[in-house]
Amino acid sequence: MKKKSIVALALCVLLALPSMAGAVEIVPRQKAIQTALQAVGGVLVDYSIEGGRVASYEMEIISKSGTEYDVRVGMVGGKILRQKADGRASNASSYLNVKTSYAAAMTTAQQSVPGSRVADFELDRERSAMVYQIEVLDLAGIEHSIRINANTGSIISSRKKPINGTAAITLAAAEDIAAKHVGGGALLTELDDERVLHYDVYVVSEAGALYEVEIDAQTGAVRRSEMDD
Repeated sequence: MKKKSIVALALCVLLALPSMAGAVEIVPRQKAIQTALQAVGGVLVDYSIEGGRVASYEMEIISKSGTEYDVRVGMVGGKILRQKADGRASNASSYLNVKTSYAAAMTTAQQSVPGSRVADFELDRERSAMVYQIEVLDLAGIEHSIRINANTGSIISSRKKPINGTAAITLAAAEDIAAKHVGGGALLTELDDERVLHYDVYVVSEAGALYEVEIDAQTGAVRRSEMDD
């Protein structure tokens, strides 16, 4: 084979390989929850994202024995970073005996807001009923607060956060700008109108840290970028 042909073949192979520059493989939320539940067993009571140098999913789980656990799972790698027993949960049976699973509740919330992503989740007692309180972000990044009856699985209420103004750039464009600015992958994005209309983009860096990047919704300029606490 001629030298030029070898060089051309090598170049074609390199071009065919996937680019890893800036690529971050973020563990899906559902997989992280399953990892935590497999370790502890029981019922998911609270879910949120945690920042700092190690981005993680933080979960509160009540085990089948009624013990309350604080479990953190890394967003990169998916390993359990912390599993701490916090003592006996009060009214544990009320949580353990709900008829609608966390997965079914999340699905109901997301189906009510097509294309949405879950930002926050909590199972709690409201008077005599157990209620899932779920916050999702729609395709425009606007927050919706949804309350679901944990026994019937029906939606009790749904409230869309009012936003003043219209974004000139899309959520996808804002996420791309933020991801390139940090060097990582976008996780969640919320549209906010405090002070000025902007996107709050949460980005997991290549080093596994969580950053909050504020993108101007009109110009696309990076207004602020810092490690999220």
